[in-house]
Amino acid sequence: MSDLEALLQNAPQDITDIQPEASEDADEREDRLTRLAARTLDAMLEPLDGQDAAQVEKVILHLITQKMVEWHSRVGHRLAEDGDTRSAMGWHRDAGKFQSILNIRDTVTVGPEDFTCTVQ
Repeated sequence: MSDLEALLQNAPQDITDIQPEASEDADEREDRLTRLAARTLDAMLEPLDGQDAAQVEKVILHLITQKMVEWHSRVGHRLAEDGDTRSAMGWHRDAGKFQSILNIRDTVTVGPEDFTCTVQ
């Protein structure tokens, strides 16, 4: 438990606290993060059948998209408070785009028992 507490003390508090490694170029970073995301998704979905896998993917899409709405809104709010209204508007517009993704996602079904689909 003390090891976990020590790790927590040095952990980033927000996604914006994470700094990229200096020796890594943009292509290497893209490859590394894409491979990590693909491995994580594959490992998570491996024990599931087709419909359950699709349902989990859709739920994850919703959770990630909701986080993006919140993050873009939060950054836009901070920029507006700092007086940078032009940048704030861009971040708020992007939050709106993610909100549109959430609205569209609610109308797409992955099967007859899709509990996330609001349109039957």
